[in-house]
Amino acid sequence: MFELYELVLSKMKSNKIVSIGIFAFAALALVHIPLKVLITLFDKNQAPEFIVLLFISATFGIVALIRLKQISISRSAIYLALLLVTALLISALLSPGFFPSLTGDTLRYAGIASNIALLLVALFHGLFNSQTFPQLIKGYLGVLFVTEVLAALQFLKVITLPGLQGNPTSTFGNLDFYAAFVGTSFPIILFAWLGAGKVEKRILVILALLSLTCLRLVDAKQGYLDVALTAAALGIFVVYRRSRTEAWQPRYSLNVRTTIISIALFVWLEFIFIFPFIGKSIPIIGDDAQVAIRGVMWLAGVNQFLSRPFFGVGPDQYGSFYEHFRTVNSTIVLPGDSSNDAHSATVQTLATTGIIGSLIFFLLIALVIRAILIIFEREVETRKRTLALALFLFIYLTNAAISPIVLPHKYLLWAVGGYLVFHASRLSSGVESKIGDPILFRGTIALFTAVSLLVGVAFAASQINYTNWGETKRSNPAAQVAASVSKFLPCHIYFTYIAGYLSSQGDDAVEKLSREQIAINPRCYEAQRMLAAIAYNKGDLKALRKQVFILIDLAPAQREVLDIANLYAVKAGDKQLEETVKKQLARMGVYTVQIG
Repeated sequence: MFELYELVLSKMKSNKIVSIGIFAFAALALVHIPLKVLITLFDKNQAPEFIVLLFISATFGIVALIRLKQISISRSAIYLALLLVTALLISALLSPGFFPSLTGDTLRYAGIASNIALLLVALFHGLFNSQTFPQLIKGYLGVLFVTEVLAALQFLKVITLPGLQGNPTSTFGNLDFYAAFVGTSFPIILFAWLGAGKVEKRILVILALLSLTCLRLVDAKQGYLDVALTAAALGIFVVYRRSRTEAWQPRYSLNVRTTIISIALFVWLEFIFIFPFIGKSIPIIGDDAQVAIRGVMWLAGVNQFLSRPFFGVGPDQYGSFYEHFRTVNSTIVLPGDSSNDAHSATVQTLATTGIIGSLIFFLLIALVIRAILIIFEREVETRKRTLALALFLFIYLTNAAISPIVLPHKYLLWAVGGYLVFHASRLSSGVESKIGDPILFRGTIALFTAVSLLVGVAFAASQINYTNWGETKRSNPAAQVAASVSKFLPCHIYFTYIAGYLSSQGDDAVEKLSREQIAINPRCYEAQRMLAAIAYNKGDLKALRKQVFILIDLAPAQREVLDIANLYAVKAGDKQLEETVKKQLARMGVYTVQIG
């Protein structure tokens, strides 16, 4: 297997751009904070990934500016990218808090900044051609191999990594995240295999077997689904090839074919949406508890969309609105549960960016489909490899429709999509691929690069400050730290820890911190709850009443909120509110009995 590295390294020496890409992806996929380092830091996987993504994307932007003349520009891609960022900005400005939408407020970091970074990832991969891109993919598969070796060592208890302990999650920290990453890798392995020599093919077969082993160790059903869909697609292709006697010729125009395939993909993704509501009629997955749980989360996402249909509730703001829009019946299925992710890219995109943002994302997918058709038609000798990349996109989108996807995995999607779009532009003979070096293009790259760099620096500085406060309190619990909230850190979980660091300084310090957090994000449940607790401790019924109704708006079906509301109602003698709380608890299957 280590012969793969020798092959990769030999190629890297002759192509610096390939080296940059491989090292960047390795840094993103492998970065984590070891368990015994920075003990008080709870997020040792996704926050470091976000920082790395921002900095490598800024590097990609600089490289693209230097090598701008090598990029065959797709005007459609440029305009859609600008439209996407504009739509996300409008959505963020209309949301309760701009900065939570900039970085992401629920530890998934799917806000404006990561989308801009991923656009730069796509642009960077536009620098590759049909000769250099396969070299890059081999390097990416080398990174996949490293993650799988780490997962195997983790399973054998040779090493420990942050995340869900006792499970082979590698550097991803979560079974679902890693299963999705490995499960969608088989079309990429196939792409490399189709253009490999005998030795490389053997290595890639071993890598595929190792990937299957890791999926078995992880034992998450979406990984098995990926393998089944990949195998089914290959079977259909083989049957089609054997039954066809004449050379393939397109029957319809490029635009018609793009439209047909895009609509078919849309129908497929919508069909996936109804899975949780069909129930046990679906073999294998129908009786899975996770399917029912996703139904609850998806309904909450639909309700979010219906409340703000045009621009959504704000980029990466699903978690901030989940408790408000979840159904009361869902508390019986998921008592005490909260969710920071819809577990479906289609639902989450619709809920957080509305019709406008979702339409732009779909048009970007259609642009990639169009690129695949162009490459398939022009490069006859490599059609199978083009279909392998198309299969990767299909498997990825299917997985993303049922499972959370993290930043290293998103990187792969945008890398493949970027290569396809810009390579198709090179192959096109029209004006679109020969528009030179427009000021708009250069300015867009410079702007995106600056945003990625600035947000990366600000977020990294905030993480360093947060870590310093935690380590100071760990080494000396009596120490006084000048902890404060940051516009760039999520409210979720972070605020509770920061408030804990200030608790020894009294309620006034914590109250001030809470109000500063609410000024950044009014939907920060932890900060609003903290103000309610402080008002109760002070005996300030007027302030407590205000916080009770804010909390009821944030999470009307949250048991903790109803307990706080009932506490206030009893203390203030508010019989109407007390009766309302009892009725809500009864709807949730909780009945109160008065004794005495």
